[in-house]
Amino acid sequence: MVDPSSWLKIIREVIGYSRQYSGQPIVVVIGTRVLAEEAKLFNLAMEMSLLRKIGFEFLIVQEPSAMRLDEAFAFGAYYAEKETPAKMRRNTAAGLIPIVRMSAEEAVSMEDSAVCLALKIAALKVVFVTKSHGIFDAERNLIREMDVETAKCLLTRGKGKDKPLKGEMRRILAATVKGCENGISRIHIIGAKEGALLRDLLSCEGSGTLVYSDSYQTIREAREKDLGDIFDLVKNSARNSSIVPSYLRKHRDKFKVFCVDEKVHGCFMRQESAGEGRKIVELSHLGLSPTYDNYTAVKKILNEAVSLTPPGAKIIISPAKNLVWLRLYPWAKELGFKKEANGQWTKET
Repeated sequence: MVDPSSWLKIIREVIGYSRQYSGQPIVVVIGTRVLAEEAKLFNLAMEMSLLRKIGFEFLIVQEPSAMRLDEAFAFGAYYAEKETPAKMRRNTAAGLIPIVRMSAEEAVSMEDSAVCLALKIAALKVVFVTKSHGIFDAERNLIREMDVETAKCLLTRGKGKDKPLKGEMRRILAATVKGCENGISRIHIIGAKEGALLRDLLSCEGSGTLVYSDSYQTIREAREKDLGDIFDLVKNSARNSSIVPSYLRKHRDKFKVFCVDEKVHGCFMRQESAGEGRKIVELSHLGLSPTYDNYTAVKKILNEAVSLTPPGAKIIISPAKNLVWLRLYPWAKELGFKKEANGQWTKET
């Protein structure tokens, strides 16, 4: 049985993203191989139908094909032949779904053309739906996210048969880089598996690979409204933890939170004191949501803590006050920490 608190978090996340994206068009580019699978198209149509009911606006781009998407997407979809971007934008706002057929022309790929159209209608984001589930590294591990500079490096890596990306995925990533560099803050590359679009648009975890031009992850001072989220994150963060809401309220100024799209997914407490003839900074109650319980998030948090610490100070992390740290300690040395005889991890600044 699912914990009611888990359902509450899911509902809050869904409502948050639906409000954030409401009233802004999203361009969905459907790959040729996906067009050939009616079952996947049907699932995609149902998911877009659900999203439309909570305020999402869509425009579909496809290559010329025998498959008529206006029949598969029966809910207000139509072929926008010779329509201007302005008219298509008005129709998305009215609840319709324009479908644009595009083909590669000379040096311009269909993917490039789709991104250009997205820029013309001021789309919030572009979602490429492919047979693959995203971009994979050399070891076939899914790359969940990357900034545009990393994407550019991936495109220039290797030559000939050694190129990590070929064919459709290479065209998609090349178009993605152009889109991000010209004003689209986020472009998603996902698979056609059932539920992929819903997860991608309604959860911070997403689906497939996200390429972004702006930083959507931030670390900031804790606010009064964050205390409930902080409590959920830290109540089991230390051995014999006695954290109560009143303690958090009293020491809120010592907490910082790690946010994704302004939703709290991590936190830590930072306390300064004098000792050993210098400033001592203790980091405690490191808390992370299950989605971001990983090295990347911890690295962001610890780098932020180090940047706030003056030169000559000593940072201390006690495993007893950071149970998350116990699971992530193999990376401690990479982050510049060393283990002391008393079990604490320290770093000189």
